[in-house]
Amino acid sequence: MAAVEQQQQLTASPFTPPSSPLSPPPSSPATVRSPSPSVFDVFPFVCEDPPIRALSGSQYYLIHEAYHSSPLPNDILFPWLHGVDGSNSAQNSFFGIQESPVPLHRGVTVVQAEEQTSKSLLVGSVYPSDIFNPPIPNGDDRQRRSFLKMNDGEGINLRNFKIQVSKYVTLSDIVVYGENGLNDTVLEIAKQAAWAQQALREENPNGIDYEVFVILDPFSFFEKEFPELVAIDTQGIVRNKVNFLEQEREEMRILTAASEISHNVWLGNTQDVPVSSDMDPADSAISLIDDNPHQFSICIESHDLADMLDKSALKVFSDQLANVPTCRPTPMDDIIHIDCISSGVGCNNTAAFDSIVTKLIDLCEFISLQTNKFDRKVLIHCADGYTETSLFTLTYLMYNENLRLPQAYLRFQKTRSFFVYPNDVTTLLTIEKRIWERKKIEQQKLSSPSSPSSPSSPSSPSTSSSSSSSPSSSSQSSTSPPTSLSSSQPEIENYEKFPWFFSPFFEGSFPSRILPFLYLGNLNHACNAGMLKALGITHVLSVGEDSKLDKKEFEVHYLDNLYDDGIDSLWNHLDACVNFIENARRSNGSILIHCRVGVSRSATITIAYIMRHLGRSLVSSYLYVRARRLNVIIQPNLKFMYELLQYEQKLTGRMNINWAWLAKEIHTLNMCYVGA
Repeated sequence: MAAVEQQQQLTASPFTPPSSPLSPPPSSPATVRSPSPSVFDVFPFVCEDPPIRALSGSQYYLIHEAYHSSPLPNDILFPWLHGVDGSNSAQNSFFGIQESPVPLHRGVTVVQAEEQTSKSLLVGSVYPSDIFNPPIPNGDDRQRRSFLKMNDGEGINLRNFKIQVSKYVTLSDIVVYGENGLNDTVLEIAKQAAWAQQALREENPNGIDYEVFVILDPFSFFEKEFPELVAIDTQGIVRNKVNFLEQEREEMRILTAASEISHNVWLGNTQDVPVSSDMDPADSAISLIDDNPHQFSICIESHDLADMLDKSALKVFSDQLANVPTCRPTPMDDIIHIDCISSGVGCNNTAAFDSIVTKLIDLCEFISLQTNKFDRKVLIHCADGYTETSLFTLTYLMYNENLRLPQAYLRFQKTRSFFVYPNDVTTLLTIEKRIWERKKIEQQKLSSPSSPSSPSSPSSPSTSSSSSSSPSSSSQSSTSPPTSLSSSQPEIENYEKFPWFFSPFFEGSFPSRILPFLYLGNLNHACNAGMLKALGITHVLSVGEDSKLDKKEFEVHYLDNLYDDGIDSLWNHLDACVNFIENARRSNGSILIHCRVGVSRSATITIAYIMRHLGRSLVSSYLYVRARRLNVIIQPNLKFMYELLQYEQKLTGRMNINWAWLAKEIHTLNMCYVGA
């Protein structure tokens, strides 16, 4: 009740807010955000011991805008943000200092005091548990009110996103608020913050006296006056808050949505599988179209534990489909669902492997017949839409479109992105050989005077190096005149025509296609000049790693002596790199951006280009690139991510997310994949 009485007294005497109480001069991006003490006199105390000042909602809006539009400092926060505080000897040794001094910087941290709530959240807010140590049973106030010290573990860590909130709060003025304005909970959290600041000044001062504020207005004030500051409203509805995991999954869903990769054969993710919805029987005709918009008759799911069907089982499905007219939508109950193996690596003996290969080719024959002769549509799918389906898709393209394995790779790449594990390349080469052998036997039967023709069987694999087939042309290829199969050594022809495929630099997959003209990859990708030419790549941006490409064959921009060490900076290179990429696009070329692994240095530059080229925010660009890197998780180091936040400010005049919240969300997203 005391807090409520204080609020009534303060709101009865309104005061004029300064224009930007916590912001630095705009011309000094590397200086401390340090207004003189008299600047704060305009904010009355709600408590003097410890000192806590009051803010109106309008004043907080000015603070938020000033903070987000003020240039971030260039070089004073690192290596301190890496956690170089003397407690980790390996980290200290790596950065060459015993302990990094506390930076002279003044930030802002916003705290929603009501820990258990999942509503009434301002943009960029954290909770008390993010910044304070948990209460110690029967401990004194000073023990309970200390800032959280996150343990960053042993060893060298250049991606300490986990500790950023607890680090940055120690360099911040703290603003505390609650759903109903100033109340006892808000005041108690504000006191904890003020006590923690006092303890920190005594322990490790940097000469700056940070302030603690409470917002007097209830959260409904922001919903009415400043809705752009509302992350989650009072009803629990998300307004201006990106769920990184959900957004990444949505980007992946868009990337892998069902698309036609050969005549009547579509590839997609499991969300594309037709699922019946409950509808009024009178609307059943509409339901068939809405529930199965692409009119799939067969769905093939690729996964590790699949039990492959033999020819007799496929014959049963053929007979079943023969009773379903092709001139109308396939009823949901008549859709055939088939499992297919996703890898040949798990076969523990030769007989099992031979059986799997035979069944894969039998399935190809079944699908080719259904799509080409009976004009039925097939969906090949897996959970992510690009990994587990790759083995069978490449097998089908080789079988149905008469392609060598390298040709099938290039043909597949023209329609959508995919990923193949290195160990499965050997499996695919074996499958290619078996397809060749089977088609040779079929051709011999066709050429025999005593054998009836079989127009539904695709012809032999082509020895042409062309890879320009399109989905609409595949049905023609299946009935094209057979090519001579006199050669008993197709492997020799492969080596001669597609040396890039057998290069020691080829790892089984292409670099990741981020945009139609932009690839992101690793050093091995860059060193495989033949593969780059096959993909139509004309420009190469080498970030810290020399691909030693012939500059007569490629336009190369090489950033020498630039390491992924948390020390080196990309800031002074970003504009030149982005311009090089743009020049490649404008010249109708394609570009590969690479470093050693393709997750940090090159990923940072790719994100920067997406921000400028597509006009996306940092968060949107980060998740866009992350989803399109497929099975490789991009991990720009801490300093590179900070520089991308600076780049967002440079492009738009403000940052759309504060540093601490960005780091927290990245850490939370990473934990979904690697665990705590």
